[in-house]
Amino acid sequence: MVQVDSDRPPKPEQTIDGYVLTDRGDKVSSHLVGMLFGLVFAGGGVFVFTIEDSLFNRVFATPFILVGLALFIIPLVGLWRIRRLSPGQLTAPEWPLQRGTTARLTHRRSGHRGTGPAVDAVGAYAKVLEVARYQQGTDTHTVTEEIARFPIEVHVLTTPGALVAELRFDIPPDVPQSFHARNNQIEWWVFVEPSTASSAIDGSSFKVQVSR
Repeated sequence: MVQVDSDRPPKPEQTIDGYVLTDRGDKVSSHLVGMLFGLVFAGGGVFVFTIEDSLFNRVFATPFILVGLALFIIPLVGLWRIRRLSPGQLTAPEWPLQRGTTARLTHRRSGHRGTGPAVDAVGAYAKVLEVARYQQGTDTHTVTEEIARFPIEVHVLTTPGALVAELRFDIPPDVPQSFHARNNQIEWWVFVEPSTASSAIDGSSFKVQVSR
């Protein structure tokens, strides 16, 4: 699951290949928090066992231990998936992207130490969001609404030890362009979600700039 922020679109790094964005989403912290919750649940169950080894304590503590183990193992698997591939990069030949044109992008993720999982499929889509902030008393509320979503055509290239995919989608001329004000933003996002035959791999998300 990818997280969406509401900051200004990041400036890409200009290279020989084009303009490069790197997925900077902090996905590790959320997995570590989940593992911590799992340890707390399991530890609570073990603590009940240590008070008195009775049938009642066993029945009461066992669900805590089982839930705690599940809460620990699930994010641990997710953390292992993240570490299989480096953070994703998205390369565009031109920047910003233009409405009424066809965007042709390249997505890259290399395996750590030159190795990576055998990717069987890559899904991708673009999303346009409107993010509005308003004040209610002393509280600030943020409302996010999806304006549009577009499927992205994906062509996976065979590259040893890395995932390379060419992305292509049409940007309609009548969809709002990227916009940023203090309390209102129009955000364009590109999401890339690779998977293997047995499981999904942690995806990448990129906030892109779309202009006229």
